[in-house]
Amino acid sequence: MSNYLFISLSTNVQFSPKIPYFASIQAIAATIQLRYAEVCNRGKPVVLFIMAYWCPTCFHEAEELAKLHKKYKDRVTILALDIDPSSTPQSLALFKSQVGNPDYIWAFDRGGNVARSYKIRALETTIIFDQSGKVVFKDLRSTSYRTLEKQIKLILE
Repeated sequence: MSNYLFISLSTNVQFSPKIPYFASIQAIAATIQLRYAEVCNRGKPVVLFIMAYWCPTCFHEAEELAKLHKKYKDRVTILALDIDPSSTPQSLALFKSQVGNPDYIWAFDRGGNVARSYKIRALETTIIFDQSGKVVFKDLRSTSYRTLEKQIKLILE
């Protein structure tokens, strides 16, 4: 189960429209101090997809993101973030397998701090950050491949 990140935010962080500083990220049994953008390959646009393992309407967007990842793999980082506190590596692995096992980043928002920092009120929220970490797109419902690609093309041009 080492393919998953466990993400939590420090409570003393000042948030801005840019990607916040993540105080502790546990990955492969190690705690690392770094910026979120560094975890997600600094200098690339980042697509953050808020989901839950049990969310049936999240399937479609996870599949759309898989197509986007296949086309822009080296130029864009995609992170699917399960915000349900009851999620386990097994439940997320099952969801991932049901959407075709896309190989973008899958993570858990332990404690809900990421969701709170971006004022997430709904599953299927998609946030796109440009290369500098600035939020350039936010959608509160399932986002189509066409819309995702349009936004990525605008950033990459």
